Amino acid sequence: SVFELDNSAASAMFYPNPGTGENLFIEMWNLSESTTVIELRVYSVAGQLIENMILSNSGSSHLRTVHEFGQILTPGMYFIQYTLEGRKKEEKLIIK
Repeated sequence: SVFELDNSAASAMFYPNPGTGENLFIEMWNLSESTTVIELRVYSVAGQLIENMILSNSGSSHLRTVHEFGQILTPGMYFIQYTLEGRKKEEKLIIK
């Protein structure tokens, strides 16, 4: 039925959130084989680009990686922007 959950949709999870600002674990599921490079950008609340990440899933449907920030993020709220299967998405990241 049309009311069933779409378990085939690509999804992503970022943790720890709230985090310490040192690193970020990134996990993505249900990626299509045509997805090879995923770009993530971390912005401050002021809109300043803090970090740019390029991830590759090498044709796999699942991606799991850890990103160490170049400089430890100061406490506050950040936004992770990325495009997954052609859809732009944004997640909040809290640093304590």
